[in-house]
Formats: sequence, C-alpha cells, structure tokens
Amino acid sequence: MVVPLVIFDMDGTLLACETLEVIAKEIGVVKEVKEITDAAMNGKLDFEEAVKMRLNLLRGIGVEKIVEIAHELPLMQGAQRTINVLKKKGFKIGIITGGFELVAEVIADKLGVDFFVANKLEVVGGVLTGEFKLNVNGNKDLLLRNAALHWGAKITVAVGDGANDIPMLKEADLGIGFNGKPVVVAAANKNIQNDLRNILPIIDPIVQKFLNKVK
Repeated sequence: MVVPLVIFDMDGTLLACETLEVIAKEIGVVKEVKEITDAAMNGKLDFEEAVKMRLNLLRGIGVEKIVEIAHELPLMQGAQRTINVLKKKGFKIGIITGGFELVAEVIADKLGVDFFVANKLEVVGGVLTGEFKLNVNGNKDLLLRNAALHWGAKITVAVGDGANDIPMLKEADLGIGFNGKPVVVAAANKNIQNDLRNILPIIDPIVQKFLNKVK
C-alpha cells in the first residue's frame, strides 16, 4: 500500500496569523515582535536568534493565557476542509512548525492531524522564562524524511510560507508555497494564494503520477 504524506507549516499556513504576534498584543509589544518575525520569514535573520529575541519580549506570560489564546487562533481559509479531504483520500497529515508545542497541540487536535513536531517553551511557576528547546531549526527536511520513514510514506508533499520551510519544500516530492514570501516562491515547485483548498487539485496529479510508476 502506497501511503502519501502531507506536511504543513503552522503559522501563516494552517493558521491565518503568526501566533507570537497574537500573544505579543497581550503585553503591547506586537510591533517589535512583528518586525523580528518578518525578518526571519524573509530569510534576513537567523531563525534561532529570532526566537530568542521574541521570547525575551514575551517573558513572564502565563501558560494558561497562551493555551487560551491558542484555542482562539483563526484557522486559515480552507484549512479544515483541506485536512478532511486529504484524510478521506488516505493521506497521513503532519505539522512541522518552528512554533511551540503548547499551541501546536491545540491546533493538531482541532484539525485532526496525525502528528506534529514543534519547539518547546521553558515554563517555571506557570510562566514563560524566555528559554526554549529547539526541535525545529533549519532541519525541516530531516524531520520530513523521518516522518516519511515512520509512516512508510512513498510520496511526500510539503506546504509552507516562510524561509524556514524551504528545506522541507525542496525535500518533498512536491513543495507548495502558500502565500509564500519571495524566497519561498523562488524555491517551491508550485505556489498558491489565499485558500488552502487550492492545493488539492495540485496534489492529486502528482500522487496519480507516482501510483502509475509503481504499478
């Protein structure tokens, strides 16, 4: 049996927002956080350095508040329908995100995806310390390969919007830029805008092409 696997980025792809910017609004530092996010997404700032800078600004926020915000984050247009259709077609669905487990767990559960990989925030006394553990940092290609091995996937699709998604977009059999930054548009096999459902007619032909090869 041929198992196809689709990996999504989270912020700006499955979510119609950048989570850290939403959290930043709670303490009035959204402008500073957004500037750092934009620089990282366009490949102008190292991802780990960008995480450090933003979390330093968000230090002291309570975990309960973050989980509350996670439940209220807006899904990207077409996200739920896209996941539902892919699952019915037999795809395994994953999230590989430079975002954080506290949020990714909520979103994965809401959308019904099979697994997620995310970074981990350090929490002491119920609040963020500003420290973190990076599970995802320039290695989305390796994480995609590991996921394909785990699920026995013979064909892979990756969807993302930012510079840190480029390794997995290039690693996948089909790399789709979604509302991609210029560096992503240049790297992706295909590029779409606005509604995630637009990936569905792009995915079907490559899966069928692969199936014809293995017959």
